[in-house]
Amino acid sequence: MMCSAHTVRQEEAEEHGWIDGVAILCAVILVVMVSSVNDWRKERQFRSLQKKIDSDHRFTVLRGGGELVQLPVSELVVGDICLVKYGMNHAASFCDNSS
Repeated sequence: MMCSAHTVRQEEAEEHGWIDGVAILCAVILVVMVSSVNDWRKERQFRSLQKKIDSDHRFTVLRGGGELVQLPVSELVVGDICLVKYGMNHAASFCDNSS
């Protein structure tokens, strides 16, 4: 009698064994999707903050004509002479040298 009860349980487990695999697969898909959406939101927030910082960050530069001009970091070019004051962040790390 004990052997037949064990056999019935084993047959039931084999019939419904695929449920565990599907549940694990669904859980993995859910975690990946939630993580992806969270990363996308943080990236978008970072880009908007970086854009705001870049647009707000201005430098006084001496251009070829000898005049002092206030420019955003994105408009600095090779050859601009930046007026640097004590405690000021320098623009060398922000400058695009590809032009």
